[in-house]
Amino acid sequence: MSAQSSDDGTRFEFLLPPIVYSFVGFIGILLNTSVCYITIKYRKQYSTLKTNTAILLTINSFFEILHQSGQFIYLIIAVNGINLIQLNKIILFQIHSIIGMFSAVFLFNSLSFDRFLGVAFPI
Repeated sequence: MSAQSSDDGTRFEFLLPPIVYSFVGFIGILLNTSVCYITIKYRKQYSTLKTNTAILLTINSFFEILHQSGQFIYLIIAVNGINLIQLNKIILFQIHSIIGMFSAVFLFNSLSFDRFLGVAFPI
């Protein structure tokens, strides 16, 4: 089966969703980058940013940046008019986003459990 289709080309119905996702991803990348920047820059000045929770939130923000950067690949493919792409190529292009997504979900669940234990069994 060929990766080319007879109706390849830039079409509006294939272009609108990646534009919206990329816009939301861009905002998310900016905000998560600011979380990482503020935590790293001010961690020695504020005791709140020295905690394990603040460090875990920073790592979670980093993984979310990886995850959200995958939206731009979707936009590039749509703008170039490629409606079908080979599976091995898309896995190669999206592996960082997939790793970021699953790592962020795992870390978020770990943070939730940590906060639950902190509230349920205060020291």
